[in-house]
Amino acid sequence: MVFRCQTCKSRHVKCDAVLPICSRCKKAGRTCTWDPNDHVAETGLHFKIENSFAGGRPRRPRKVKELVPESVDLPSLPPLSIPATPHAVDIQAFHYWLENFMFRLEDLPDIGHEYNAYVIFHWARARPGSGLHLGLFAYSHAVFGRANRVEKALEDADRAHSQAIVTMQKEMEDFEQLLDENIDQLLVTTMLMSSYQNTMYGIQIPHPSSAVDEVGSRLWQSLCHHEGALALLKLRQEHGRPPYLPLHRVVRRQVVRTCILRGVPVPDFLDSGGDYGEEGPALEVDAFMVRVAALRNKSMFLLSRESFDPPFDTQLFEDVAIKALELHNTIASWPESLPEDWTFSTRPSSESLNGIGHVYSNISHRYSTHGHAAIWNRYRAIQLIVNSIRLRSLSNQLETLNYPSQRSLLYNKRRALGKSTITTDDEILPKVAGLLAWPLTVAVSCEYIPESQRQWLKGKLKIVAKSLGDAVLESVVKQGEFRF
Repeated sequence: MVFRCQTCKSRHVKCDAVLPICSRCKKAGRTCTWDPNDHVAETGLHFKIENSFAGGRPRRPRKVKELVPESVDLPSLPPLSIPATPHAVDIQAFHYWLENFMFRLEDLPDIGHEYNAYVIFHWARARPGSGLHLGLFAYSHAVFGRANRVEKALEDADRAHSQAIVTMQKEMEDFEQLLDENIDQLLVTTMLMSSYQNTMYGIQIPHPSSAVDEVGSRLWQSLCHHEGALALLKLRQEHGRPPYLPLHRVVRRQVVRTCILRGVPVPDFLDSGGDYGEEGPALEVDAFMVRVAALRNKSMFLLSRESFDPPFDTQLFEDVAIKALELHNTIASWPESLPEDWTFSTRPSSESLNGIGHVYSNISHRYSTHGHAAIWNRYRAIQLIVNSIRLRSLSNQLETLNYPSQRSLLYNKRRALGKSTITTDDEILPKVAGLLAWPLTVAVSCEYIPESQRQWLKGKLKIVAKSLGDAVLESVVKQGEFRF
């Protein structure tokens, strides 16, 4: 679709569609007018809004669909062809992101929502040229450019990202005076910038030369947007009007997962998921994750080799072992009282034997929705973390006291840690892959998983990274950025 101002269109000449006055009209001193149906002035992007959802207008609520016992297979979209028309890349990039990276609110229950589900709502209310408009432009062009190897899209993404950073800094100059709507738009922009840098890491940002450590420090040196998200959530809380918006709930979820990776406790103002609207079994898993973040922070000394050199404080090891056991027992009881729609069914699978294929074992799981599967996989990931911490805290005592029975227990536990498998196809939509990224990152980073299972899981994480175009995940696969 060709976008031209009405003046150039009536003269049958090319138009570069620069707002508010195109270059040809400006040079000739003509009046530059636009067709309001193009929505250029409203959106800041050169495409027609062809339905209310793409324009961010709320839809009439639909009836909640009955949960089905089978999981939904979402096919991947074929590669997009780029017509040789002005601004075609902008159109293609936006729609590629819209179709591949964003679940509509009605596609998933709330438990499966990520921040992408709320981008359009706030984007449609932001002014053209805002940090949010530029951020979405940069991210959509980045993922489209990487997936389809379109150099122009990557160049445009680079320019838009630089402009978005400058614009965001201006928008945050009077930080304490920001209105709630401005805070929320900046929060969405911050998350988009985080996703952008995950995509362009290793391409846009020089790879840090520092050594890999246990908490991905060399990633956070460059990828620091979650710090901004924390500051905005804190400011929103200080404005003080719980209950919070769904946007705050989904951003908090991602921040909690980041805290676990980084080995830091969840900030006090975020530690209660119930304050942000989490409920039911999802709230229970959320509470587990907050406790896991605290336990990982407390146990970081176990990852240092010096901690095992005598003399050492055995009480520290015992304290961590006790807390890990208590948390393990609490987490293990979670499935016992789940509602029926939270349970999953198992069925034999002939797709794989000995870790070759889409499933590692001969058993596959079926969940009510992708959202329920996402919570279950996070649940299994935190089980891996807790047991890994527990085993490491016991390993010192086992070496010192030489209990044969305890050594046998440790060996069996190591084997058991890799049992939970995550099924991914070789072709998977990015919005589905995003639900698998965090649990797979944890799983491949746990030391006590048998190597054959770790390599299989790395293969699946590689598929997820490729689907998302996420260079950070690619680095996790190749070099390992975390240790649990």
